[in-house]
Amino acid sequence: MDKKLSEEQKKFEAIYQHSHDAIMLLTEKGFFDCNRRTLEMFGFKTVEDFSKVHPADISPSHQPDGRESFPAAMGHIKIALKNGHDHFEWVHKKTNGENFYADVLLSSFPYEGENVLQATVRDITQHKMREQELLKLRKAVEASGEIIFTTDRDGIITYINPEFTHMYGHNEGEVIGKVTPRILKSGKLKKEDYKYVWDTITQGKVFKSSEIINKTKDGRFLTIEGSINPITDENGVINGFLAIQRDITNHKSEEEVMKKEKEQDQVLLDSVPAWIFFKDKENRFVQVNKSFCEAVSKTKEELEGKSLFDLYPKEQAEMYWKDDKEVMASGRAKMNIIESITTPKGLLWVQTDKIPFRNTEGDIVGIIGFSIDITAQKKAEEETKKKNEEMERVNTLMVGRELKMIELKKKITALEEKINKLEK
Repeated sequence: MDKKLSEEQKKFEAIYQHSHDAIMLLTEKGFFDCNRRTLEMFGFKTVEDFSKVHPADISPSHQPDGRESFPAAMGHIKIALKNGHDHFEWVHKKTNGENFYADVLLSSFPYEGENVLQATVRDITQHKMREQELLKLRKAVEASGEIIFTTDRDGIITYINPEFTHMYGHNEGEVIGKVTPRILKSGKLKKEDYKYVWDTITQGKVFKSSEIINKTKDGRFLTIEGSINPITDENGVINGFLAIQRDITNHKSEEEVMKKEKEQDQVLLDSVPAWIFFKDKENRFVQVNKSFCEAVSKTKEELEGKSLFDLYPKEQAEMYWKDDKEVMASGRAKMNIIESITTPKGLLWVQTDKIPFRNTEGDIVGIIGFSIDITAQKKAEEETKKKNEEMERVNTLMVGRELKMIELKKKITALEEKINKLEK
């Protein structure tokens, strides 16, 4: 039995010391043991040095949510001792003063007559950095130097970005709920011009212009170029339009404006890291952005006008086309589609939203697709799943080992008492 217990102890010690996660033992008073990874993660030289600190000592003074670290740490410790466990995110601090984000799991178990905690700490700084990058991307539209606004199906403005206010002088309260041409009308365009624009976009087509003259709030004329794209709701009905404009008032020549028309029309789409594509009912790409081209290692010219079956293996193309047909047949958007895609760079995982296009009569004329590369996320999720399973297994082994050690100590104590009695 002693041999078996010794073997189990060796297994536990190997897992404990070689875990990629920092593992430490503590009470409300502080730490009393830790593994090697803990010393590496926090920058301590010995277990003795680490055992002299309290969880709050290896944390900044305050957590990101504004809580003071010491009372917050004590709160988590008490919860774990009461409920048996507590799982939360935390910001720790290394001995060199560097802060890092951590995922912390506290598990309670009996040890030498009292409940103690095992803290398993995983550095998630890279994961947090990716989250912050995504947040920056969400704010990109708000910070864009392009004039961006949306309207409902009747042309009534529903959203403007800060650049709209900067260029036209109108704030949200002055334009939301107003008809687009009326609020920006300069008198320089003919009724036929407005009718042409309206007829184009309500047929589900993208309107592109190299030069339109609008009027600002203070009466100045603003020459802009841009595009208007129909937007459909989940039922497949056109419920609005997306306008992207840029000021070309100060451009020196009409020739320069015309030369840059197509390039600048693509600027906003190409600045977005997500893959964006427009397709018609015949399964042909009508428009794609730079990110999409780079992902499939093809140029816009090689993509636009081509169908899925020209670009992907038949089985894969049929799977994508099935989703497209479902969106167009149902008239409803299909969101958060998780799918794989074969590219020259290898197999990628993407999350795709597909929204139906409609014309003025309400007829569906194609789809708009937005895809985000989640390959790294998928790999991270798989890795996290494996590590969580490993963590659970380690926790189980550790608790079992502690219980066996306690039982062994009891037996040894009883044996010592018997020996003492015999000697007397």
